[in-house]
Amino acid sequence: MSAYGLMQFDEMKEVLPNVDTSMMSRVKDWILTKRDGKGSFKFRTDGLDSFSSPPADIADAYILWALT
Repeated sequence: MSAYGLMQFDEMKEVLPNVDTSMMSRVKDWILTKRDGKGSFKFRTDGLDSFSSPPADIADAYILWALT
């Protein structure tokens, strides 16, 4: 969800000049703290449904896309 939010705020910057870029930087930094040191990211697996635990390769690709 954080990667999704980061992408949404990045798109909002194009039409809303007051998007808080320091908030976006904090979110990016937080996402980067979730790296596992093996080229992937640590994920929560204790969610109530399958939305909280997508396949790792899909989630990694999405997160990297959001970070770029």
